[in-house]
Amino acid sequence: MTCRGHNCSNTKLIGAHIIPRGFANLIRADRNSELLKVADDGVSKAFPQLGETDGNILCADCDGLLGKNDGYAVDVCRKFKADDRANLFEDKSVEAERFSKFILSLLWRASISKRGRYCQVVTFGPYERVAREIIFGARPISEMRAFKLIVSRLRSRRHDVDRIIIEPVRFKFEKLNVYSFLLAGFRVLAVLDGRELGPEFDALIMNRTNVFRGTYLEFETLPEFKWLLSAFAANEKPLKKPVLADR
Repeated sequence: MTCRGHNCSNTKLIGAHIIPRGFANLIRADRNSELLKVADDGVSKAFPQLGETDGNILCADCDGLLGKNDGYAVDVCRKFKADDRANLFEDKSVEAERFSKFILSLLWRASISKRGRYCQVVTFGPYERVAREIIFGARPISEMRAFKLIVSRLRSRRHDVDRIIIEPVRFKFEKLNVYSFLLAGFRVLAVLDGRELGPEFDALIMNRTNVFRGTYLEFETLPEFKWLLSAFAANEKPLKKPVLADR
């Protein structure tokens, strides 16, 4: 196998994380917290505890290049301060383009992986090459008009939304092809479609406004919440343990 990085021909590959290892560490909070794996067939202890890897996609150097934005995104999520009274968040100290490239790189890694459900869910098709060039710095993200990133912050008085990751699912949003996932307190909507969203979304498309801005969402109103409750059969019990979920 040859590395899938931009202009890389290295055949010495490593176990590259699809969802960066730093996020597993972040939601665990400490080494004694057991990371739970949730799927349609139930809840179990996650193995490995730092998340799924694929040993056939990247070499150490290319994985390290992507890891710089991975680490930056982990820090953004760790340091974010929610406002319980606001409907909209905005933080101009965050490099929105860098965060956007991280999201694109996470999905790109999922799209080229053959592990588990990734190969069945995330497909970039004709956008794979341009996405690779963007995340490795060979061209600007503005040249990928099909990619439109909208990020919302989760809010809950009962459940620990900062400790939940739900892997990407594909669905239709405004009739466009979208990938959605939960990531340590945030809900990500990543449109991958040549068609445009309506103008009412313009101010929220992070990779075009270049502003880390989004809306707050009540966790309990989302379909992801209802699915988690069903998987846990938890009824009224709060979700407080770190969760890596596979829908």
